[in-house]
This record gives sequence, C-alpha cells and structure tokens, in this order.
Amino acid sequence: RQAAQACEMDRCSIYLWEDERVVPVMSQFAAKRSEPELWKAFLNLGQMRVDEVPFFSEILRRRGPVVVTDPPTDPLVPRTMDIFKLTAFVAVPLVRQETVVGALVLDNTERRGAPTEAQVALATTIASQVALAINNASLYQAAQARAAELEILNETGKALVSNLDLPGVLQALAQSAARLVRVERSAVFELDPTDQRLHARATHGMRDDDLFPPIRLGRGAAGSAAMRR
Repeated sequence: RQAAQACEMDRCSIYLWEDERVVPVMSQFAAKRSEPELWKAFLNLGQMRVDEVPFFSEILRRRGPVVVTDPPTDPLVPRTMDIFKLTAFVAVPLVRQETVVGALVLDNTERRGAPTEAQVALATTIASQVALAINNASLYQAAQARAAELEILNETGKALVSNLDLPGVLQALAQSAARLVRVERSAVFELDPTDQRLHARATHGMRDDDLFPPIRLGRGAAGSAAMRR
C-alpha cells in the first residue's frame, strides 16, 4: 500500500517465482479498499507458470521495468488478468543475487495515463528495497533452520553418549532423524546377516500395529537405499 501511495498509483502487487511458477504474495490498493473477489483472482494466478504471463517473461528478458499503457489490448497481458480492470501498469523485476526472483507491479484501475519516468524510477528503487528485504528474510530463515539442525544434532550426540543400550540409541536416532527432515514418522533398520533382510529396530511416530515386515535388499525405499550404501 505504501509503495502504491508513494508512486501515486492505484495498487501495488508483489509476485515471487518458485520452480517457474507464479507465487502471488501481496496486493493492496493505495486507498485501503478491500475487494475479496479480486483478491481471490490474484491468488488464482498462482496456478500459472511464469512463461504464461508474457510481461513476466519480458521482465526476465530485459531485466528491467516493463511499462504497459493499454493492458486490455497489449499481448503482454494474459486475458486472465482482465478481471483486474487495469488501465496501465509498470512491472519491475525483483533481483536477488543477480537472479530475477519476482516482480513488483504497480497498476492503475481508475487513474488514466501511462506511468511517468519518475514513477518508474521510484518503483525501481522500491523494488530494490523489497528484493533486499526478501534476501534478508531468506538468510534469516536459513540461519534459523541451520541453528535448529545443530541443536538436534547436539541433543542426539548427548543421547548417544549417555545411552549404552542399543535399542535406546536406535530409538534416539529415529526420533532425531524425523526432526531433522521434518517428517512425522521414521524407522531405523538393521541388516540381519542370517537372512539378508532389513529388520526395523526402532520407529518414531508409528503405531504398534503399523510395523514394517522384514525387507529384502533392493526392495522398496529402505532396501534400495541399503543396496547403495
């Protein structure tokens, strides 16, 4: 909203791109107007690939702003965006570590006239600050995740040192493995040399009646992983 107000445009929207798909993040009117149907349509853009939105593809090609003065007739604008009743807009790339990761879009729905050079320049400056904030947030999240992983590994090490009972050690490993990869269930298998099968020695998050039968080497995920050891 503040970006739209600063640039004297009707609305500001932020899109990120993940796995070549559009990720709608935020869209607000400068006038604090609420439009539930438009918000739903905005979120539905998340079903599209980046290359299905021509002006996004143009941003990638130019690595610079794209100004559209007549959206209803411009081939850069997909007809799925007609619902937004755009009269003009400027789309500016969000660049993180030399890579375009999204776009800041400032549009008009009521005002007439193309965005001015001053508006485009200000939008570009704002986009650089948004990209920096995204980068800082990503770095912070990565640091937090790494700290959590180290804490789990430290707790696991302490449990292994303090517990000389093999079943207890395996149980601690099963629990720690689930926490590290953020899954609900896990199991630790041991290869029995007499029958050459994997037997579940410890599990985490599983019911007593949901135990694994012995697994042959090369069968299933566990058997295939054991063959590639």
